[in-house]
Amino acid sequence: MISQFINFGVNLWFFGETILKMNILCKIVVIIYELYKTQRSVNITSYKNENNNTYALVTGASGGFGKCFSEELAKAGYNLILVARNKNKLETFSSFLKVKYNIQIRCVIMDFLKNERAACENIFDQLKNLDIGVVVNNLGISTKNPMYLHELSDLDIDSILHINVFTTTMMTCTAVKMFKNRKHTKSLLINVSSSCGFIPTPLQSVYGASKSYVSNFTKALSYEYKDTIDFLNVAPGDINSFYKNLNADKHKYISNIFNSVGIRITTNPYWWHSVIDCLGTTFFTKNAYTNILFNLALRIRKSKVD
Repeated sequence: MISQFINFGVNLWFFGETILKMNILCKIVVIIYELYKTQRSVNITSYKNENNNTYALVTGASGGFGKCFSEELAKAGYNLILVARNKNKLETFSSFLKVKYNIQIRCVIMDFLKNERAACENIFDQLKNLDIGVVVNNLGISTKNPMYLHELSDLDIDSILHINVFTTTMMTCTAVKMFKNRKHTKSLLINVSSSCGFIPTPLQSVYGASKSYVSNFTKALSYEYKDTIDFLNVAPGDINSFYKNLNADKHKYISNIFNSVGIRITTNPYWWHSVIDCLGTTFFTKNAYTNILFNLALRIRKSKVD
């Protein structure tokens, strides 16, 4: 009886080991295939019109990823519409890009937290005579530190949902209406979500849920408008990580994002973040991985208090 039990345990162990190896092998095959597809990506300049006077609109353009998106699009020869709330930063950055890349730039000063539904439509109404071929919704907001739900103020919750969900939805909706009027050329819409949207993120519950919305929203639209608009859901890991070795080169990251256009719906092109996600979902159950993230958030929270 005991020997049968031992044999059963050994067989179960080898069965589990075989399944794990198959899972890892499948993920390796997927990664290799994705790398192969990257060589066939759509050229980012393909969204320009024949007159080569197309604009790209970037929100949150005065800092962080927004600046990187803007500069990479300027390198590709797009004129720019930069949207942000900090006038001084935006105008300084705009002057730099004009001189360096010899392009036309429009600046729109907008604090989306202080504006309602009409604000998104007003932005595009001001620009209706321009050919806009690319829109990057880079807006996003979270709390500075990991927090329990009961610690969030009503303003915290309202701000996260307003920017991450409502504003992203309205900017996307307005852009799609505008893109439908373009003739003979496809358009590109990039929404920035987060890897937090793929798995429960304790102590970032509202933020993670809002980014899950952005991810699923963008994926659904990619099917609805596949013949006229390319959609890309960008789901980065923690770029400003508390752990220095996880920091990514933002400009290289944006370049990799553009290499995913037209061949993927969702991308996290920084290889180290992809490895972390792969290891986490391969070697741990969803509950175990969520518990790891919870403990990590607790450590970060404690370090901030100390």
